[in-house]
Amino acid sequence: MVVFVILNYMTTIETQNLTKSILALQGDKRVIIVDNDSPNDAGNILKNYFLNNKQVDVLLTNSNMGFAKGNNIGYKVALKYNPKFVVILNSDIELIQDDLIAKIDNVYAETKFAVMGPSIVVPETGMKQNPKRMELYSKSELINRRHKLKLKLRNKKKLRIRSFFKQFKLLRKAYLKSQKNNVENILNNTEVGILHGAFVVFSEQFITNFNEPFDNRTFFYFEMEILGIRLKQKGLKSVYSPSIKVLHHQNLSTKKAFKGEYEKTIFQINNMIDSINVCLSYFE
Repeated sequence: MVVFVILNYMTTIETQNLTKSILALQGDKRVIIVDNDSPNDAGNILKNYFLNNKQVDVLLTNSNMGFAKGNNIGYKVALKYNPKFVVILNSDIELIQDDLIAKIDNVYAETKFAVMGPSIVVPETGMKQNPKRMELYSKSELINRRHKLKLKLRNKKKLRIRSFFKQFKLLRKAYLKSQKNNVENILNNTEVGILHGAFVVFSEQFITNFNEPFDNRTFFYFEMEILGIRLKQKGLKSVYSPSIKVLHHQNLSTKKAFKGEYEKTIFQINNMIDSINVCLSYFE
């Protein structure tokens, strides 16, 4: 049994389509949708849409709990079904392999991973998002990154200018292409430090060692960086497997949540600073 957990925020059609594509996969599966208190009533729409589908649970939160807490809720419900794997994925993921479950099984048989990430490609830019980083961050790197983020916040004028130009799709596309990860030469089933959080597979190895995947102290950002540290502390494997592929139509929920790029950027920086502080607590 594989249980797929989708954290939903303000998307309906995308989550409906993703759920239907999961249910069409070969193998034993079910879906848990956690709606993170969407202000556009997406939770109730989804609940009614899947009301008579016994393979789908739709959970509604009482507030927007963020990435970590929202996914942790879905994960805990998933465990009631005694899964071999729990897959946590964004609502803006597109599945392109019908034999996805069999492929996950094959990778686990070979590597006995605790956590696994596939090749995640942003089709609009061609950017490959996994792995985020081969090694974990050091304490000094985190402190330096936090310092740079705080400096950005102080220069509001520069932030507004950057946010203005990010609104132009062609410029943004060119920038994202320049940021492509160099992952072409990474071998299949390679152990890595940090995976991308848009699609993550948790195995029996993880389930028997942890009560929940993410640190509840974070709201958004750096969840996977913290997870990497927790895995290392337990001596468990985080594996990248490019034989499994998904598409990521990036930031649908985040785009819907903000009126403009400037507000979105401020939100991102503030939450990243908070999450880095949580990450640094693991070095104490």
